[in-house]
Amino acid sequence: MGLRLNLLRAPIRFSGHIIALSQGWPYTGRAPVFSVRSGEDPSRAEDDKAQPDMKFDNPHISPSSPRKGNAVTRWIGDIGLKLMGWKVAGQMPDVPKVILIGAPHTSNWDALAATFSMLSVGLHYTILVKKEWFFWPMGPIFRAVDGYPVDRGKNSAGMVDQLADMVRETDRIVLGFPPEGTRSKVNQYKTGYLRVAYATGVPVFLAAFDGIGKRVVLDRLFELSGDLEADNAAIKAYVDATWTGINPDRQ
Repeated sequence: MGLRLNLLRAPIRFSGHIIALSQGWPYTGRAPVFSVRSGEDPSRAEDDKAQPDMKFDNPHISPSSPRKGNAVTRWIGDIGLKLMGWKVAGQMPDVPKVILIGAPHTSNWDALAATFSMLSVGLHYTILVKKEWFFWPMGPIFRAVDGYPVDRGKNSAGMVDQLADMVRETDRIVLGFPPEGTRSKVNQYKTGYLRVAYATGVPVFLAAFDGIGKRVVLDRLFELSGDLEADNAAIKAYVDATWTGINPDRQ
């Protein structure tokens, strides 16, 4: 592809601050509020299945986070991050299901950096990736972390229903969306991530790509009002005011 990894010095940044929208955000809503101090979901189901026995623990994974991987996959993630010059910081919220949005999405490197990060920390997550990215050697890497190929030409309503069913049928899941749906500058986010969140009652969590700080940040949970346009605009406003992507001119 003619690109040199050593020219990229933009680590993934996860701030590690899990902040409910009720603290300082300009609106409140009907969705459940998740505790900032404890990180616990008061509505967590009592019959959640026990986590698999994992020998690898790190400060980025919470007790409820779905786990996946082994020493080999973590090594691949670590090496990938080191080659890119990126780092992971922060922690996943302590809830069994999360709709995770990665923003601002301004570069193809965002998806690669997120993938290496999740491999490195052993997080089992499903990320939506356009089907064109499933080529060698990227295809096997994306499949290793449950990358979900998206055909942008298909009906969006059908895709939302399919993803919502997948979330409902899974005990623990982190489902990742690039809310812009493109690397180009957009005036508003696509709303698929919110539609899945509304349909399933699963909270939305931000993983911010910080091109200036050169990290990826597990930033915050958002309390949703149920108003699609208002929630979407408020989340984008927060991202634009707080984070700068790898290519600021596309933000």
